[in-house]
Amino acid sequence: MASGEQRPARMRRLDDLLAEAGGRVPDLIKIDTVKPTTGFSVSGSPGTNGWYVSSPVSVTLSRSDATSGIASTFYTVDGGGEQPYTSPFPLGEGEHTITFWSVDSA
Repeated sequence: MASGEQRPARMRRLDDLLAEAGGRVPDLIKIDTVKPTTGFSVSGSPGTNGWYVSSPVSVTLSRSDATSGIASTFYTVDGGGEQPYTSPFPLGEGEHTITFWSVDSA
């Protein structure tokens, strides 16, 4: 089973921006309220009832963000540690739970 999990977008306070700019009002403040989306696909030899008959299968994550772009994407397998996604990853024999999410560049 796989699920996409949305993580809260990073937000910066206006007074933080002003402090970084030395008290000057920046010329342009950009606001990104669109969360990134992350999907997945599995490649291998499909069998019946959602099972694959080849091992390992390869999981590819796809991500998009309409405004600021994607800063990073992460995943976990079977509740394990958080892994940065950089390329398709293999899954061996058995039933697995994959959780994945992306963080935008805002």
